[in-house]
Amino acid sequence: MTMLIIACVVFVGGHILLSGTPVRGMIVNVIGETAFLGLFSVIALASIVWMAWAYSNTDYVALWHAGHALKGIAWLVMVPAVIFVVCGNATPNPSSVGSEKVLERDDAARGIFSVTRHPLMWGIALWAAAHLLANGDLASLIFFASLLVLVFAGVASQEAKKKAKMGEAWDRFAAATSFVPFVAIVERRRSLDWKGIGWWRLGLSVVIYAALVLLHPWVIGVSPIPS
Repeated sequence: MTMLIIACVVFVGGHILLSGTPVRGMIVNVIGETAFLGLFSVIALASIVWMAWAYSNTDYVALWHAGHALKGIAWLVMVPAVIFVVCGNATPNPSSVGSEKVLERDDAARGIFSVTRHPLMWGIALWAAAHLLANGDLASLIFFASLLVLVFAGVASQEAKKKAKMGEAWDRFAAATSFVPFVAIVERRRSLDWKGIGWWRLGLSVVIYAALVLLHPWVIGVSPIPS
């Protein structure tokens, strides 16, 4: 358990230190933006691999019984999680690195971004929450809660950097969207862009969801289907 805690601290702390503090600017000034992004990617990959290894090798300590009800909820939560990830990846992302041209477009808040301006983050957060519910042990709580902390800390850091860099373009995008899904639509700041989401993206989400369920026992070693 100690190794898992250390790995999670390194993973979350490293991301926050390198992306949300002045340390990032200091490193970029020395090695340049491109080299920094490469270094950051290597560190992120190494730390998540370490974190996953520590999680898989940690003793099981039950905290709650994840029965059919919780596992059923997890199944439902995974539906929007997959949709957010698929649509967020298949639509030009105004929040991503190097997205200045996308952000300056009049239709920057199109497709899934009419629902939330951070679909990828919400996809990861919902995936983590679903797996936390469905497992019910201490190692899962530490692992998936760490991912949740990183997601929401990452959103705050990302928005601050985009606002500082893009100014009015970011303010215009933020005014037409919402962080919490559907809030901008409910407040009538934006209408749901079904055309921008596209049926093919939803269809692809269904295929990927089915593949995740079918391949889960072979890739992860545990069936997600309640028995």
